[in-house]
Amino acid sequence: MASNVDSHSLPDKSGTIRLGIPSKYRPSVRNGVAAATALGVPSAFSLGLDAAAVAAVWAAMLKSMSTASSRELDSVYVAKLVGTVLAGCGSYLVAIRIGTALFNVIPGAGTTASIAINSGLNAILTFRLGSTFATMLEQPDFELTDMAKITKTFLRAFISIPTAGERGDFSNIIQGI
Repeated sequence: MASNVDSHSLPDKSGTIRLGIPSKYRPSVRNGVAAATALGVPSAFSLGLDAAAVAAVWAAMLKSMSTASSRELDSVYVAKLVGTVLAGCGSYLVAIRIGTALFNVIPGAGTTASIAINSGLNAILTFRLGSTFATMLEQPDFELTDMAKITKTFLRAFISIPTAGERGDFSNIIQGI
């Protein structure tokens, strides 16, 4: 399925999310994933830094994607959207960050593990946000002003088990970094 990069759909009735990023959005997602991955190093030591920095990366990625879709988004709206998504998955993210921060008490290997986990999670969540948003932008009846629907769809994508197609698409994205 990784070769079928232009197929995309929203969650179906069973909750399955099939993702594929159309080529016009791939540079935005690739840049977002690269930036979020790099943030795993400093964010391993500061939860607040991570949330603020990842929010800025996500906002830039979504803004770039909306421009690529010819659906311009206001920067204030993008900031609100990212804030809503972060608030919706906040407890999940805080729990993960606290868990990875505990690795820092183990000298050497613990810090390395914390950085690797933070970088990996930043990459995966940014990829999922980008691929979900790309899917939504391609829907003809999609309304950018429906923040509740957008947030619900993002949260569903964040907690779902990755499909083979998603793993293939993620691999294609990170190979381009």
